[in-house]
Amino acid sequence: MIFAFGGASGAHLNPAVSLMLLLRGKVGSGKAIAYMVAQVAGCVLGALLCTVLIPGVSIGQGLGAPGTFAPAAGLSSIGVFAWEALMTAALGLVVYGCAVVNSAFKAAAPVGISAYVAAAIMTAGAYSGCVINPARALGPAIVFGMSMSSVAVYVAGQMAGGALAAGLAGLIHKE
Repeated sequence: MIFAFGGASGAHLNPAVSLMLLLRGKVGSGKAIAYMVAQVAGCVLGALLCTVLIPGVSIGQGLGAPGTFAPAAGLSSIGVFAWEALMTAALGLVVYGCAVVNSAFKAAAPVGISAYVAAAIMTAGAYSGCVINPARALGPAIVFGMSMSSVAVYVAGQMAGGALAAGLAGLIHKE
C-alpha cells in the first residue's frame, strides 16, 4: 500500500503517524485531519467489504470477525496501552527516519517500514494484537460492534505513540 499511495498522499495510512508528522510540522492541521478521516473511512470500508466477500461474516458480529482483536489473557489495559504506544512510537521513528528526513533510505522506505511492521507483529502480536494503527482499530470496531471502551485503550496508546515518536524524532534527527 505504501508503494501504491506514496506518490498521491505520501502514504498516510495511519492516524498516529499523521499526528507525528503534524507535531513535527511536516503536514498542516487541515491536511492531517483530512488524512485521519480518510484513514478511518478506508478501514470502515475495508471491514464492510469483508461482510460482502467472506461467507458468514456480518455487521455486528463482534470478536472473531476479520480484523477484530483482543489482548492476551491477563494483559491489563495499562499493558495494552504500553505495548501499543511503544510499538507505534517505533513505527513512527522508522517512518520518520526512512521516509521523512533526508535519508539514503528513502527509496527503500516502503520495504523498511513493512519489515518493521512484520517484526512488530511478531514481537507484540501475541500480547496486544499489535494493532499499531488507530484507523485499523476503529474500522473493524465500528463495523463489527467491538466494545468501544476497550478499543479506546488501543487508540489512546497508538496516538500517544505517535506523539512520543514526534518528540523522539526531534531529539534524534537534527533538521
